[in-house]
Amino acid sequence: MNKQLFKIADIVTAHLQDMKSIGLTEGKMGLVLFYYEFSRYLSLEIDNHLANNLLDEVLSKAGKVGNNGIELGLAGIGCGINYLIRNEFVEVTEDALIDLEYNLFSGESVDFGINFSMLSPAVYLLSKYGGKEMLGNYDVYVLTLLNTCRYYCLSIYDNKKKPLDLINSMLYFLLELKKQNVHVWEADKLIWKILTYLLDYKDIEKDIYGDTVILFNLLHQMPDTTPLKKEVMARLSNLEDKDWSIEAYRKILWQQILFSQWSDNAIIPEVDKLLYLIDNEIQDLKGIWVPLGIYLMNMNKFKKV
Repeated sequence: MNKQLFKIADIVTAHLQDMKSIGLTEGKMGLVLFYYEFSRYLSLEIDNHLANNLLDEVLSKAGKVGNNGIELGLAGIGCGINYLIRNEFVEVTEDALIDLEYNLFSGESVDFGINFSMLSPAVYLLSKYGGKEMLGNYDVYVLTLLNTCRYYCLSIYDNKKKPLDLINSMLYFLLELKKQNVHVWEADKLIWKILTYLLDYKDIEKDIYGDTVILFNLLHQMPDTTPLKKEVMARLSNLEDKDWSIEAYRKILWQQILFSQWSDNAIIPEVDKLLYLIDNEIQDLKGIWVPLGIYLMNMNKFKKV
């Protein structure tokens, strides 16, 4: 795998100067994660230095970011910083993200981005190292996000079509609440409503964006006794036969990184196709390299545990 990672690093570095955004999936925050992981994986100090410089640039410009999304906005930047803290790449004071969190939780809870639609503040909240202990307003934020889930699942919005990646982020949030033993009854009610909706979701089998891969992994986390779980999973039985596009792979990989899906039960994207493209030095692949590199290094860590 080292050979492929070096090639990924070469491709990423070659396009570094062209990158203007400081966001996670579309910009320099994603590069920061890649370079820190790459530096640790291969004990390369030069890449750690590059990651430090890029992180300084991201932090210096974060106050000017005008949206809260995962792709280009504060939620993605915050998730990236929390990733670095959790993995002990950097140390950050408790008040370092106060302004980011204030802006993030003062805005819209749902972000309809270019490629991702998500309950973005929830993904950030769950990425926070220490969670409840580290956030004074944790309970308030959770209640706000639960209200958003109610709106999309139980109210007037119920019958409107919702993007699958938004559903994924809501399920991720609700499942994590259950793990924390927080608002379990409410979470169960909303999960049941989401699964009911998915049973009737038109053309779910025709998903071309890769969102059903993440959905399948989330369903795997539920106990088998969960009502409607098996029925929904049966609708996703053709995933192994899917020939995903490069853009779909990119979206799958970023969602797996954001939702920390490294378990044995998680469907692993067929990366041989992507590794073949690396070996043949095909470079113009719509930003697949950064999430692929992060994914490969995380999977390697998981296998060693």
